[in-house]
Amino acid sequence: AGVVVTLLFLKPRVPERQAGQSLEDYWARTDVREAVIRVWFLLEGAGVLAAVAFVLSRLPLAALVMLLAIAVHWVHGPARFGRRHEWE
Repeated sequence: AGVVVTLLFLKPRVPERQAGQSLEDYWARTDVREAVIRVWFLLEGAGVLAAVAFVLSRLPLAALVMLLAIAVHWVHGPARFGRRHEWE
């Protein structure tokens, strides 16, 4: 649930990089850093919680959620948020 909530509600709130804005200027913005940290924090928390659930219960679903959280966290790294759309 944490991964889904993060992707549906928090990730869209991260400001996009404007045309002509350098990566350094983009990441220097406080609102960008705060929004991205929230996304990463909740994704990491979902992964850790799923890992603990797997260790305690050995349920395959917990392992699947853990792997999903790790994959989503990896895909939504710093390069993903600083990327400009090709059509702009």
